[in-house]
Amino acid sequence: MLSTLFLSFLLAIPLPGKPTHYVTDNAGALSGDTAERLDQKLKAFEERTSDQVLVYVDKKVPEGTTLEEMGAQAIH
Repeated sequence: MLSTLFLSFLLAIPLPGKPTHYVTDNAGALSGDTAERLDQKLKAFEERTSDQVLVYVDKKVPEGTTLEEMGAQAIH
């Protein structure tokens, strides 16, 4: 019962949509060139290792959640 309630809570966390690039910078923290170079490096890394790393930058964590909760939901 408790695990069902916890799962329902996690599913309510608003997550961003599926990314189209390895780097998503909604906060404008990276220059366009920096984001593009990092995107290319992360693509090459995935091709070389089959491990995927995504970078997501936003201005704030969605209301009603924490960074830890958002991260836990994103990996499921």
